[in-house]
Amino acid sequence: MKKSSGQSFGAVSGPVLGLRAALILLVLIAVIPVFVVVIQSSVSEQKNRIERASANMQALANLGAAHQEQLIEGARQMLVAISRAPAIYGDDATECSAYFSDLQRFYPAYTSFGLLDAQGNRLCEQASGKPVVNSGDRYFFRQAVASGDFTIGEYLIGRVSGKSAIAFSLPVNRPDGSLRGVLFAALDLRHADGQLDRMTIPPDSSLLVTDASGIVLASAGTVPGAIGQKLGDSPVLRAVLAGQPSVWRSAEVGDRQFIHALQPVRQSGPQGIFVTAMIASDDVLAGTNQRLQWQLGALAVIAMASAMTAWVFGDRVLAQPIRGLLRKVQAMQRGHLAPDTAPQAGLRELGQLHRSFEDMAQSLASRSVQRDRALAELAAQKKLLESILDSLGEGVMVADTQGHYIHLNAAALRILPGLVEMDSEAEPMTVSTLEYGLLHLDGKTPMQPEERPPARALAGENVENVRYVINGILTGGVAKIIQASARPLRDGHGRIVGSVTAVADVTAEHLAGQRVQEAHTQANEALERRVADRTRELALANKELESFSYSVSHDLRSPLHVIDGFGRALMAAHGHKLDAKGQHYLERIQNGTRQMGHLIDDLLSLAKVSRAEIRRDAVDIGSKAWQLIEQLRNRHPERVVHVEVEDGLLVIADPRLLMVVLHNLIENAWKFTARAAHAEIRVGRTTSEDGEEAWFVADNGAGFDMAYAGKLFQAFQRLHGVDEFEGTGIGLATVQRVIMRHGGRIWADSRPGEGTTFWFTLGGAGAVGGEDSPAEPGNRSPG
Repeated sequence: MKKSSGQSFGAVSGPVLGLRAALILLVLIAVIPVFVVVIQSSVSEQKNRIERASANMQALANLGAAHQEQLIEGARQMLVAISRAPAIYGDDATECSAYFSDLQRFYPAYTSFGLLDAQGNRLCEQASGKPVVNSGDRYFFRQAVASGDFTIGEYLIGRVSGKSAIAFSLPVNRPDGSLRGVLFAALDLRHADGQLDRMTIPPDSSLLVTDASGIVLASAGTVPGAIGQKLGDSPVLRAVLAGQPSVWRSAEVGDRQFIHALQPVRQSGPQGIFVTAMIASDDVLAGTNQRLQWQLGALAVIAMASAMTAWVFGDRVLAQPIRGLLRKVQAMQRGHLAPDTAPQAGLRELGQLHRSFEDMAQSLASRSVQRDRALAELAAQKKLLESILDSLGEGVMVADTQGHYIHLNAAALRILPGLVEMDSEAEPMTVSTLEYGLLHLDGKTPMQPEERPPARALAGENVENVRYVINGILTGGVAKIIQASARPLRDGHGRIVGSVTAVADVTAEHLAGQRVQEAHTQANEALERRVADRTRELALANKELESFSYSVSHDLRSPLHVIDGFGRALMAAHGHKLDAKGQHYLERIQNGTRQMGHLIDDLLSLAKVSRAEIRRDAVDIGSKAWQLIEQLRNRHPERVVHVEVEDGLLVIADPRLLMVVLHNLIENAWKFTARAAHAEIRVGRTTSEDGEEAWFVADNGAGFDMAYAGKLFQAFQRLHGVDEFEGTGIGLATVQRVIMRHGGRIWADSRPGEGTTFWFTLGGAGAVGGEDSPAEPGNRSPG
């Protein structure tokens, strides 16, 4: 059915701007950046003005503080000069009062001068006949007596003069160092206020001098404060109480924004005097705001004029030619070429567009022929692809993002005949698991919608050879084991537009594999039973061997104890009757029994380490080494041995068995360094030639010939005589047995008279933390 030209071309949804309205909008958009630049420039200028004003207020506060410092320094110098006057130290109060009266004529800014005794009573002042007043409670008096130095008092109202003042005081001592009294001078704050007024300050700014409690001492400028007035709760009071130099903005008077700068007076002492400079923000920004308003008004006038110009000329220059061109396009849409008429007067580009439409109409016909030919080729390729897919033995299912199938080959319908019914569901990806029989491989656990291969592919996952059970509508009620692989389908921009899933019926293959697995499981269970039987037999044999070892030990020890006991008794009872040779024989008998006892102990130790269960844990070799060294030092306090043990020698090994290794190696090092002039023992860590983590115990003792190194770890083999160094020849065999049980190895290097180094590794046990390094000593002890 044909549609009208208005419907086919002109129907649009939603509001559409006309050309002239669009031109006006473009003009306004073009003007907006200018508005933005002007506003940003004004904001930047305001920021700069605020920063300059803040700097000016800081400078003004510093200037005011310097002015107050000069005033305080002048008062201090004045009191120092007065303290040197002879009249202060005499007993003539009349002379003293006359002196103070003369001072007041020279210093009219001060309401009173005087000298107080140690209790605060006035010894003399500038005028006699005034009421007797005690100033012992005044801060300036108490602080001067306590500090012994020049003091600035707090704000006060004179008890005699009734004037607002601040007192300066200085203690005066007699030649013998005792306190003569306290000089004071009370400064009239009206005078200080007048001096502050005479300062040159910027227009519209103010200065405020306060003490540490916020009481106004002097002020100048546009926002004055009354002398003696205490500041209310305000940012200025909070800054004064904080007592630190600062610059800030806040609302003060009538919600006006002010810029403040506070500066403490450095010489004001513990009482503290602060100078605050302030100026209103609207005074700082007045010129900037007025200029911004003028600029914005001028820009608004320019924007309105530009919009009117666009409205008048837009129709003539653009709208009319474009409407003619639109009629030609609508005719082309209906399949008819418009008459070859020249375009109406307008822009040159519109004329070029008119001629381009004629060229486009001619090319459309040829392109239509090419399109039909391409569609025919595409249909042939689609048919060929469907034939290839249908020839495959595996089922291929192509689905869109909603799970509806775009293509199913013949194998897919043969393996899963219920796919057509499933595809008819509104949401195939979320169909009932029980109804369609989608189960995990155990045949019981339902497969959730997001676990199914097509859903996982749509989520962007590549699914490989997933097996699951289907026993429901999809397989026509026949239980099948399906193996599926799935991939997401993506468009040219990488977006997922569907999924492709390949399925195969592997029921027979899976069941055969299960039978093989069951046979394998049965064989493993039989093997495990045999291993358990052999383990029990071995445990029984070990238990019998342990009983035998202890029985042999007891049977061997009993005659040794008898021989040793009777030997000692014979020595005690009849030793004095024996000659030297007889006593030597008795000593040989006792030494032999002790040696045999040690040999039995070492044999039992060797048997224990051979049977003991390995229980690995973190062990600090350094800590264990120091324990053994301390035991040896306690046993042989006469020896001086220099010992070095590296830090961080942490390993994973059996703590009890590793202690056996360290005990034998360190005790050997201690024993064989007995004849060294400067005995040394080192314990550390290094890396072997094979790149293994290795630990070592080294000494500079007797050493041995490496030609006999093959006998070193054999039981009962000794490389030194018993008369040189005691021992049984079992210790190193025990050490090697422990190291081998850890999966490691032990070896030695030695030179006669130069010492011996034993290295060992622990197989699977490695160092815990730390860097591999040769013997860089961490702890040293000279012994």
